[in-house]
Amino acid sequence: MPISLTTLLAALCSIFRSRALELENLALRHQIGVLQRAIISLTHMWFSSIVFYMDAPNTLQEAIVYFSDPDRAFEYAKKLRWPDGKVVCPRCGKAKHSFIKTRRIWFCYECKKQFTLKLGTVFEDSPLGLDKWMTGFWLLVNCKNGVSSMEIHRALGITQKAAWFMLQRLRLAIQDDFYGSKLGGGGWRGRS
Repeated sequence: MPISLTTLLAALCSIFRSRALELENLALRHQIGVLQRAIISLTHMWFSSIVFYMDAPNTLQEAIVYFSDPDRAFEYAKKLRWPDGKVVCPRCGKAKHSFIKTRRIWFCYECKKQFTLKLGTVFEDSPLGLDKWMTGFWLLVNCKNGVSSMEIHRALGITQKAAWFMLQRLRLAIQDDFYGSKLGGGGWRGRS
């Protein structure tokens, strides 16, 4: 008789739980919690996005794994764009809309137009997915000495031209009025 994955995971979890109570080991108890969340996410797929939680990435390898899930990259970008959680139409600014989950777009009832997360951002008109954009953004802000388009090209597996385009857009997005301008300015024109 074949054993289901859920039954196997539940048995492993009960073994680990009894062992953790004997040892009172915090690391083992944490692993049990992770295992229980895995069981819940496997048995209740609609609940997995709420239960499964992963901290923000600290290394490039973690960033690639973290943003490789399209749903997680979408939710992360959504949190960055609308930190308060209230999604508004970028065209009319109204919050009356519906979300089409299969296509990851919203339909605004006020202006009768569809909009995506990318609309009105540096991601707009780009065929690259949010997984590549978020990982590229992570690379740009976490590399102390900067990052080249060739490095992005090698790390993300995209063309160098696409990596250059991505870096130009991301640099434009993070520049401000003070540091974004060229050095020098229009003040002093030389000695007289």
